[in-house]
Amino acid sequence: DGGAAGEDGAVDAGADGTRAGRDRPPEPPPVDGRLVYPDGSPAGGVLLHLAIGRAVEVRVFRNGEYTDQTVHLVTAHQVTTTDAEGSFRFAGAAGPARERRFVYTANDPQAFAVEELRQVVSARRRATVTGRLVDREGKPLPDYWFEGRFGDPEDWQTRIRREEDLFVAATGDLRVDTLARNDTRTRADGTFSLRLAEGRNTLVFGEVRAEGSVDVEVRAPATELGEIRVPGAKLADEGRTLAGRVLTLAGLPHAGCEVLAWDGSVGLPTHATETDEAGAFAFEGLRSHEVILWAVPTERRHIDLPIQTTATLRMPSPAPITLQAPSEEEYAWARVEIPGFYLFVRPGVFASGDALDRTDVVGLPPGPLRIHLVTDRILEATVDLREPGDIVLHDSLFRDTTRD
Repeated sequence: DGGAAGEDGAVDAGADGTRAGRDRPPEPPPVDGRLVYPDGSPAGGVLLHLAIGRAVEVRVFRNGEYTDQTVHLVTAHQVTTTDAEGSFRFAGAAGPARERRFVYTANDPQAFAVEELRQVVSARRRATVTGRLVDREGKPLPDYWFEGRFGDPEDWQTRIRREEDLFVAATGDLRVDTLARNDTRTRADGTFSLRLAEGRNTLVFGEVRAEGSVDVEVRAPATELGEIRVPGAKLADEGRTLAGRVLTLAGLPHAGCEVLAWDGSVGLPTHATETDEAGAFAFEGLRSHEVILWAVPTERRHIDLPIQTTATLRMPSPAPITLQAPSEEEYAWARVEIPGFYLFVRPGVFASGDALDRTDVVGLPPGPLRIHLVTDRILEATVDLREPGDIVLHDSLFRDTTRD
């Protein structure tokens, strides 16, 4: 009858109380495939990941604009290494309803791949790229940070309207780099070296001294680009001042709130300060024609609001800037009961998330929130936070939508 009889003739039960082997769903078959380079040669010895999950379409707020983003809620994740022929095998695993399956590399030194799972998956070789950066006058750019991204400048400009896809599992962001990015700083003489995927790439420049992008063709195993003149607008001859203030959600002065500024830059902020008792702040020595501001109200883990940032400001700014950021007293400080990745979505406004454990507390701003919780399942809840204070995101709030 499919069960295993003991010495007394009884049939063993499975862990879920069913008769062993009878009502238990069959194990999914293993997944086999092959990873190859564009010329058809095998991509052997590549560390390859499999992510199985459901895609959720959200919108995020970046630099004053709302952009679309796809977040993959991953309930199963595996890793394997391709053999000399590029072949791979993953163990059988079930996914949620409306599942999508992706294979990808994560900082593999020799190959780059991000594709939906199929029998033959394409990879790109990684190559060492060298060159020398100079400014508009032909002078070397020493100690200059920039990055390379797979794709051409038109692809990169399109990405401004759409954020890079995000893959998250119970333990956090899976760090899937869909753009094969790699950043570096130039040496004292402006020379550089970085690793990029073969094919068309975009070098993206965004620091104060020069900005813009340049497309380059990368060939494996190594490509020498020679001298690259970095595009960029001429900076102001003298530093400018930008003043503003930060208010709480109640409209009161927000004292002691950190304010960050990006003076025509990407990556880390170029300036930081704190508001005074009147909620006022000021930055001096700004030289770029574009500045972005961000108010950071607390060092505790929290969810941001779009009103905490400016759109990209054109400089010089004719009037003081006003930002709003919740005070610590205006957040609902939520403790979680179920460990996993929590994605917080305010419909049509923003999305943010983090891997949280039972000991973690996160600040949630007032208003409606839809919460997607990823463990080995997908759970969902809708809450409307009307009052600040301490709350608990307990398991009874969530509905299991894994098979919906």
